[in-house]
Formats: sequence, structure tokens, C-alpha cells
Amino acid sequence: MSLALQEAWKFQGYTLPNPAVGAVVLDKNGVLQGVGAHKKAGTPHGEVHAIKNAFLRLNSDLALNEELKTKEDSEDIHNFLKAHAKDLFQDGTIFVTLEPCNHVGQTPACSDLIASLGFKKVVIACKDPNKTASGGIEYLRSQG
Repeated sequence: MSLALQEAWKFQGYTLPNPAVGAVVLDKNGVLQGVGAHKKAGTPHGEVHAIKNAFLRLNSDLALNEELKTKEDSEDIHNFLKAHAKDLFQDGTIFVTLEPCNHVGQTPACSDLIASLGFKKVVIACKDPNKTASGGIEYLRSQG
């Protein structure tokens, strides 16, 4: 979690009116595979950056990796990962500094992406006080 917090601090003030959220992805063996943070309002959240970075490390299909590298829009990245990640994140862990968002705004819900990819464990530093964005914890629990 310390690494996720350090990453988030790098972008404090750049994501207003949203918080800068950091995330770290570990594989099923506990090996660090991806780190990311929300960098600017309206762009992919920290979870998306961390998962994208982990995909690029874990996936051996170079053509898919090159395709993912070209994607910057959050919805495009979400859709790509859901279509191509297969079981890369199954039994993995994601650490997030703030409860994953559970609504669709300028970006899709991070809680849905995390649940879709089969993470076994989600470690959250704090619950989101924003009533619009919160609910990710409950959603993830309902998805197992």
C-alpha cells in the first residue's frame, strides 16, 4: 500500500476535482507487476494504469501489447483488458488507496473492471466519502 500511496502523491493537485488515487497489482505469487496513479481529471484512474502496466508485463503477445500501448481513453482500455486479459489477473491482488469507483462518469467504473478480471483480493486504504463514486466495496463483495 505504501507504494500505491507514493505513486498517488506524485499527482496531488493534478486530478482536481478528483482525488489522486494510486494502485499496485501483484500476481498470484505476490510479485509486483504493475503500479499506477490517476494523473489528470477525466483520464484513466490509478487502478486502470496499474492493471494496464501489469498486463504489459504479464502478457507475451507482443502485438496485443503494442495495441494496448496506443490506448489512452479509459473506456477503450477497460474494454481491451476485459477482452484480452483472460486469466492474467486471476488470483492476483490489487492495492488501491481509495475505494474503486462504482459509477460511470467520464470514465467507466473501476469496480467493474476489477471484478471482471478475477482479482482474488482487493486491498483498499479508505472508503470513498463521495456518495456518487462510492459503492465499489459492496459491488466487489457481491461479485465474490
